[in-house]
Order: sequence, then C-alpha cells, then structure tokens
Amino acid sequence: MWFRIEFDKSGSVVSCTEGEASVKEGRHVVYIEAETKSEAIPLAQKYFMRLEKARANYVAKRASGLCAKCPFPAVEGKVLCHSCAKRQREASERRAAGLARPKKVYASPAQAQASFENQTSPAYRELKVLEEVMEAWTTERSDFGNWLRWRMRQAKSRLPHKSVA
Repeated sequence: MWFRIEFDKSGSVVSCTEGEASVKEGRHVVYIEAETKSEAIPLAQKYFMRLEKARANYVAKRASGLCAKCPFPAVEGKVLCHSCAKRQREASERRAAGLARPKKVYASPAQAQASFENQTSPAYRELKVLEEVMEAWTTERSDFGNWLRWRMRQAKSRLPHKSVA
C-alpha cells in the first residue's frame, strides 16, 4: 500500500496518510510503498534527506562557481562548464531530431511498479528462473539450496533499484 507523507521545511513529518499514490504535489510531499506506517516514515525521511542534501550540494556548487554536473569551474554567469554544456546541447539536438529515446514518464507509481515487474533485463530473468527452481527444489539437498540462495542474492543485487517517489 502507498503512504502520502508530508514534510515541513525542517524535515519533520507533518502527516502520513494511507491511500492511492498520485502525482507528486510539491517539494515536501513523498509517496512511499510500504506495509505499515511505521515502515513508510523512516523510508520517506531517508529519501527526503537525500533530496535536501542534493539541493544543498547544488546550491553550494553554484555559490562556489562550480559546474552543476561536474567538479570543474562553470562558465561565467552560467550553471555548466563548457564540456557539460556541449554534452547537454548535443543531447537536446538529438532529442529534437528524434534520434534519442524520450524518457519514460509514468502516470502513477503503480504504473512504474508494473513496468519494473515486466522488465526483460538478464538479471531480472535470471532471478525469476532461480526463484522458480528454488520453489521446486526439495529441502533434502541443503547444499544445493544454500548455493541457490547465494545465487538469488547475487541476482537481486544486480537488479536496478526501484524509485521511491
């Protein structure tokens, strides 16, 4: 289930309500999928603090005159350095020409989750096969079961991370 968690400017939780996830409403609202409210709040706090740290890092880089994307000096009066600006300009030209694949935007977190579950990456396929074998395997051969658990942990570690908001 999804929880809508709202923060104030200091980062403390103002409200946590259960319900359907929708489009993010602002800077201080986070949607988290968890079993209980007590699980959702720490996850949301961690995510919110990571966002705030990224914002603070961006502000510090801008104040010190560094590029927003790399540690090199930015062009005077600009956000990016020469090489990052060139890379960004080339990417936007490719997008305008229809050569670049557009980013996928999901209407809801449920759609994003469904897309994640339908992935066809090699790591995801391997994990699914290993889970099926593990279910079918009997408990009398514990050595094979231990090896299979180890392989499943390896396959899970190679999966792309889910977005939390």
